[in-house]
Amino acid sequence: MRLKGIYEPKNASFKEENIMNFSIKIKANTAGVEKFIKKEITDSERKIEKQVKEVCFKVERETKMNLRKHVSSGRLIKSYSVKSLVLKGFDTWGQVGSDANYAPYVEFGTRPHFPPVAALERWAKQKGLNPWVVAKSIAQKGTEAHPHFWPAAENVLSKTVWEL
Repeated sequence: MRLKGIYEPKNASFKEENIMNFSIKIKANTAGVEKFIKKEITDSERKIEKQVKEVCFKVERETKMNLRKHVSSGRLIKSYSVKSLVLKGFDTWGQVGSDANYAPYVEFGTRPHFPPVAALERWAKQKGLNPWVVAKSIAQKGTEAHPHFWPAAENVLSKTVWEL
């Protein structure tokens, strides 16, 4: 982009006694610059919106892939999604998460506690286990962590190159 300048001499008299007393005024026509900057900002905002959207869906996809190793019913996999995506230029953000109340317990594991046996019945039956024995084991050992969300988020974000 080129800037057009306007040269306006002011008090440019070259009399011998005033030879040191003159000035010039240089005025830049910035209309083109403002238009260029607005276009660049709009383009940058669109790029940010696109990238945030892509990152959110990549985190969701990778989280679901990580969970396939530890799936029993598929309910937890189905619960992960892009929960909100706000596309407002430089204020763009997205949220990926799960509606399953037990998702954090699968992600981080638990300390020893005695869970309700009824909550374990369906899972234990699928695995051919006695729910009472499973509850006693959890009461003694807790549950093992199966990280799936945070590793996905860290992996995707570490590979993301943000472009404006």
